[in-house]
Amino acid sequence: MVSGIRSLLLMLMGAPLFACSGAAPPGQAHPAPELVSLEQALQGFSNCRLHDFYRDGDPPEPVNPYFRERSLLIPCEVDAAAEIAYFCVKDSFHGLPVDRIEMPSSTAAFSQGLHFTVPVEQARAVLLRTLGSDFARSAASDEGNAPELVEIPEDPQRSALLCIQPFG
Repeated sequence: MVSGIRSLLLMLMGAPLFACSGAAPPGQAHPAPELVSLEQALQGFSNCRLHDFYRDGDPPEPVNPYFRERSLLIPCEVDAAAEIAYFCVKDSFHGLPVDRIEMPSSTAAFSQGLHFTVPVEQARAVLLRTLGSDFARSAASDEGNAPELVEIPEDPQRSALLCIQPFG
């Protein structure tokens, strides 16, 4: 009897420690942590203040956890003339399909944005419905304080929501 009570007490004493240890009970696995969404990664995008949306290190890698969680450490393309790095993705932003994310490839350039696989008018309608703005060109976008939705010149079936800081 004493042995049974002792076993029960030892088990009850260890239960709180087991619960706090971070280990899953036998036979159960922890749920996989949720990945950072594009909406979360782009907090501050509405006023073009993306504080961790750049590359750092040698070789330079994106700082934002969105990229690390998806092993997107090397751009799929770098435009050396414009100093922009492009990261190829298959994701969505407020329901719009995103296939490229751009960020500066140096400290001299400042362009950040998302490339959508839909025409500008379709993207404009979705952004107006979900975010309350059509992101048309404005004084704020010209000053680098708001994103602007633009058509991709080479492909009118694509669009991009860009924050571009003016030079000077």
